[in-house]
Amino acid sequence: MSSLWLKIPTVVNHRSLVLQARQATLDVEVANILDLIEDLKQLRDRWDDSLAESKLVAEGCGIDQSKMTNTKRRRKRLLPDKTAVNDDFNHDDQCDHFKRCVYYPVLDSVVVHLSTRYEAARNYMSCLVLCGSIQICLAMT
Repeated sequence: MSSLWLKIPTVVNHRSLVLQARQATLDVEVANILDLIEDLKQLRDRWDDSLAESKLVAEGCGIDQSKMTNTKRRRKRLLPDKTAVNDDFNHDDQCDHFKRCVYYPVLDSVVVHLSTRYEAARNYMSCLVLCGSIQICLAMT
């Protein structure tokens, strides 16, 4: 699943390069952040594609996936009272666990932080428009 760690910075870098190349104004930055958020949401919704891609990469590297999917291994799980219990833990559980505990939280965190940045930039832009309108009104009087 290392492709996740490549995809997020690649998407962000692409948007950053667009902003740098255009000498972007605030309104272009706001629109670009919104597009980046949408790109990341689409990436989040394509878990199956990311998993399939990771399996293809593993296959290309010669990693035998049959051992991962057909075998179960024992894992000790600590209960709240600090006692250990053995659990069966197969590959499907591992993929689901990775999706719930890493893939979704990472993408959600990035989207939340970008959404905060988007709101701040949009509010700042609105203030600038309001200030410009007030200056025009004052100049007319």
